Formats: sequence, C-alpha cells, structure tokens
Amino acid sequence: MSKIFVAGATGRVGQEVVKQLAAAGQEVLAAGRKLDRLPKGELITPVAFDFTWLPDQMAKLLTGVDAIVFTAGSRGKNLLQVDLNGAVKLMQAANLAGIKRFVMLSSAYSMDQAMWGR
Repeated sequence: MSKIFVAGATGRVGQEVVKQLAAAGQEVLAAGRKLDRLPKGELITPVAFDFTWLPDQMAKLLTGVDAIVFTAGSRGKNLLQVDLNGAVKLMQAANLAGIKRFVMLSSAYSMDQAMWGR
C-alpha cells in the first residue's frame, strides 16, 4: 500500500481521485483549506493545507508520503498564488521530503473551444 497526498481534494477531480485511490487500497491524505469539506474514510485522512505556506511548512505534512497528486485550482480567482506558485512550492516541498512522484493535473485553453482538437 502506498501513501498518496492529494492536493485540491475538495474539488470535483480531487474528490474522484481520492475515492478511486482509496477503493484501490491506497492510503490517502486528502488535503485542502477547508477540513469540513474534505473527504473522509477508512483509508482517507483529511489534512488542512494551504498554498500560502512555505515549502518547508508543506514538507512537514509529507512525511512517509510516496506520491503527490496535484488537482488544485483556483478557478481563476488566485492564479498566481495557487495555480502557479502553489504548484511550484508543493514541488519544492516534495523535493525536501524526498518524494520522487508528482502528478499534476493541468489544462491549457480549456475555455477556448477554438483550440480544442489541435
């Protein structure tokens, strides 16, 4: 069994990732700002997490973690702090914690249908 940290676990994709990982028997740390909105379960531990933290603060939560899945997004409300800097800081935290696996969900041109299919 692996221990997987899911950043953005309150979002639509994050919730599905958490659910599927737990169903596959993986231990999941479901991370987000609002503990009351985070998924819970036998293999799911909700974890308070904020992208405004420094990488060394983030790294403290990553002890024993085998992989990180980044599904967070600000929905355009805080692109620099969450979508850009938050991702980079979490990558730095992963490096500090010695984690080699980092999966990042992202998209480009998702709101511009003219770019789809290119």
